[in-house]
Amino acid sequence: MASLGDCLAEARKCCFKNSSTVDVLEYMGEGQCRWANYEDLKAYLSTVKTKDRSCSLVNDHSNHPDNSNEAPCQIRLFFISATIGGNGLHTHVDPSLLELLHEESNLSAKFIIDLYQTEDWTVFPTSFTFPRAREVPARSTLQYGCWSWGDRATHSFVQLVVEPDIITYYFINFNEELKLSIEGSLKNYSNPTATPLFLDFSILNHLLTSYRRGLAAQRNQLGRIEREEDTSVVRNQVKELHSLCRCWHAMLKDFTDLKEHTRQLEAFAKRLNAIYYTSQPDCRDAVLETVESLEQFEKDCNFWANWAKTYLERTNICINLAHQLENKEIALQARRESISMFTLAIVTAIFLPSTFVASILGTNFFNFDGTIFAVSGLWWILPVISIPLTLAVLIFWYKWSKVRSDMTQGQLSGRPQGEQAWVFPDVVRRLEKLVR
Repeated sequence: MASLGDCLAEARKCCFKNSSTVDVLEYMGEGQCRWANYEDLKAYLSTVKTKDRSCSLVNDHSNHPDNSNEAPCQIRLFFISATIGGNGLHTHVDPSLLELLHEESNLSAKFIIDLYQTEDWTVFPTSFTFPRAREVPARSTLQYGCWSWGDRATHSFVQLVVEPDIITYYFINFNEELKLSIEGSLKNYSNPTATPLFLDFSILNHLLTSYRRGLAAQRNQLGRIEREEDTSVVRNQVKELHSLCRCWHAMLKDFTDLKEHTRQLEAFAKRLNAIYYTSQPDCRDAVLETVESLEQFEKDCNFWANWAKTYLERTNICINLAHQLENKEIALQARRESISMFTLAIVTAIFLPSTFVASILGTNFFNFDGTIFAVSGLWWILPVISIPLTLAVLIFWYKWSKVRSDMTQGQLSGRPQGEQAWVFPDVVRRLEKLVR
């Protein structure tokens, strides 16, 4: 794995400076949250670091009263904007901004490296870390990537940092709808103490909602094609159905990834519950409730994935039916063309004898001036030349047809290229020797 410095240096070559902004949302508990106002991000991070440290000391020494009337921050959320590359896929984030968050906040180096080294067509998988025994500060991290179905903002990335006194989220490339959804979840959260993963569960519900909307839109498109009775647009329908098939396959793959992500969140929540909340029954119960919600969410994913699979099968049936209709149209066209050729052959056969007689009598061997019909004494030259020439043409056609047939059979049977599919006729072989 590349070092953080090398990764940031490489990212500066393709990412624009000052292209990202940071919005900070602070949650103080019991539905109270606010957007932070700041002019200098570095100064703000230094201020909140000092404030969080003082709140931690107050919690450790409860006999020291807190003179501040302001409630301490329980959850701090950083919403980091991103720009989309020219290909519409790659997510560009200002490297200097992430470097500042790494130095002054808790953004991990692994998250930054994974963010810049992730391929354009995917997001990095869910992973998490836990503190070692007696490690100070006791810090756990969770990172994952996600994307909403049909969202032009493409990939989004999340890192969660859990400490005993504060929870920090880093959201990269989240759209306004999801930001407002997260803010609404915080305002509706009634527990006095914030617990991890309840926001992650809210993000999962938002993702599932986007997939349900995408599934409904594709189902309507499929129903419109199934109700179409005009067979003249079969070719366009096949293109639409193939596009739908690709969407169904992509959605099934995303549902599989979403279920795996849910299992990883369950494992993280259970480990986190054992480490941090064994002495806090209220927090422990909240985490266990989140685990149960995640288990139910996995079942919901299975339910909608089965529907996507059903619609994929219906789409394949429509594709087969469209191909059958197209083949039927091709067969009818071929039949019409064969009837035309048969008609032309009949007309040709009717006029061929008279044409033959007229062409023979039109030669110089026959003379007809209106009163006398004279035949030249050299009339035998005509059959002597025409009959052998006709036989030569027929023999050449037979030989050439046989050669082509043998070559075709050799290709179908898989005969090696070095082996001859046929033998030269004797006349051709003798001519080849004379040339040599």
